[in-house]
Amino acid sequence: MPGPPTFECVFLRDKLEDAGAKAMLSERDADSHHALVYLAATRSGAKELAATHWQALLEKLAKGAREERLLGELLAGRKKLAQHPAERLLFEPRTKRVFLAVLAERYPEQAKETRALSRKLDYHRDAISLCLRKVLETKNERGDKKN
Repeated sequence: MPGPPTFECVFLRDKLEDAGAKAMLSERDADSHHALVYLAATRSGAKELAATHWQALLEKLAKGAREERLLGELLAGRKKLAQHPAERLLFEPRTKRVFLAVLAERYPEQAKETRALSRKLDYHRDAISLCLRKVLETKNERGDKKN
């Protein structure tokens, strides 16, 4: 008998509330899960859900190692991205690809380059990759797929 649906499964089915609940319970990839829910909720206009996962992401990063804390400072605006370029952040590509998408959301003036790097690092074809591609596609790309 199959177990309960995974975070990625409910996220890809556009069940953001359920994905958010799973992110709150997850230990493995929790920071990526919070980041993905934040991005999707921001784009869909679910402000309260986005704020909840934004806070959860910042709290998770604040408890992490040096690079995670630095990323948290960058995301919170306490440090400047110009002084700590995104491409120099030391994360595994599987995690960095998601964090770069969040940085692109928070720093619109550098979004084009940051999103491009996020897409470039998205070479692991796993469930997180599917979720990331879903939040990175533009409105035009979504429109093109429906036609």
